Amino acid sequence: MASIKYPTNFDEQVKLFKLIYEQHVKDGEHSILKDYPFENLNAKTDIAVSSDKKAKELAKLSQEQTQQRNLKFEEVEGNIRAVGNFLKAKFRDNPKEAGKWGFTVVGD
Repeated sequence: MASIKYPTNFDEQVKLFKLIYEQHVKDGEHSILKDYPFENLNAKTDIAVSSDKKAKELAKLSQEQTQQRNLKFEEVEGNIRAVGNFLKAKFRDNPKEAGKWGFTVVGD
């Protein structure tokens, strides 16, 4: 028995909807899909495509901003580790003293 494979990817779903609609328009008044609310579905598709485009733009911007954050904080992070190592060496007999500077010290 034949089955229909439905796309799960948004872009492919939109592409399939457009192909369905094109065939519906091509068939005109004899379309077997004349009872489907294509005007409403077209409007909703346009809004969804617009939202998807904006989401992709924001995701790209988010990724760029995260990279900028990481680059700017790299020196700070290195100094945090240097301070931690300094305090650990300074308080070799009682490393929990590093906790006074906000470090979480695990073990003895």
